Amino acid sequence: MASKDTRSARIPGAGGSENGLPGFAVPSGRNHALFIAVGEYQNWPGLPGPARDVEKIRRVLLDDYGFEENCVEVLRDGDATRMGILTAFKRMTEKTGPDDRLLIYYAGHGHTDEMTCVGFWIPHDGGRDLMMREHWINNQEVRGYLRALPCAHVLLVSDSCFSGDLLDPSRTIGVEEGKTNCQLAEALRSREVLTSGASEPVSDSALGGMSPFAFHLADTLTRNAEGYLTPTTLYDRVSRGVKGQMPLFGALEGAGHQRGGAFVFYRKRGTAVDPTDVARPATHVELQKCPICGRLNRLKDTFECRACRREHLCTMH
Repeated sequence: MASKDTRSARIPGAGGSENGLPGFAVPSGRNHALFIAVGEYQNWPGLPGPARDVEKIRRVLLDDYGFEENCVEVLRDGDATRMGILTAFKRMTEKTGPDDRLLIYYAGHGHTDEMTCVGFWIPHDGGRDLMMREHWINNQEVRGYLRALPCAHVLLVSDSCFSGDLLDPSRTIGVEEGKTNCQLAEALRSREVLTSGASEPVSDSALGGMSPFAFHLADTLTRNAEGYLTPTTLYDRVSRGVKGQMPLFGALEGAGHQRGGAFVFYRKRGTAVDPTDVARPATHVELQKCPICGRLNRLKDTFECRACRREHLCTMH
């Protein structure tokens, strides 16, 4: 049993050179997202982080990356049962088209059967152990649904314990492959997965009520100063910020990924941030809360809050 502290296109306003890709227009197709946030359980300890994590990342995608409200679906707690999640997967096969992109984000408990090495998501109605797992969702089922999706690109983000076995171990992607050609990435089918950990427990609700993984993922998206962001770059920046667990990124095993394809995040025009503000990722020990607006900022003797643009003396020195 997991403890309560771990988790066992159409781009409005984007296009052309103003999105950071000189001479390359943002591809057609729509951005879809399915968020699954399970914080309340019938048989497992509750998790305080998933609801906050999902809302923060959802808001960034809507505000800065061309996702539209009618293409973003959220399943929370009692709606995120086994049947609710699998029905939502089926809906995605009907809603998405061959030019579309789909982000699936799962935040909740996970578990691995040590004998078979099969990983599971634990829905709201999941049984308390392996002998009562009829409502669990195993990773083979997840792969099957993602393989069947008609959309060109799928990125699965899993912030749960023991989620590393979703990846194809022969095709995990290292930081050295970070130079993605966006035109090639769009032309090839992609099925990729970013996980908060390998085969280990991961933290929940450690930074401002968010999991460390979700905090750094949202922070990377928010502070991205370029017109686009590839999953490899996202993984690189998030993994350098998260401590005590090992995020992984790679192809989703057995789901038809074509090498070179990728889910690319395109930033909307007019949402760029100051490049000097993204020199290095924030880390756990380098964060402080702005006494005026409450936003977390990097720790210095004095700092200018990125949110309210006022300089304050650091109270932690």
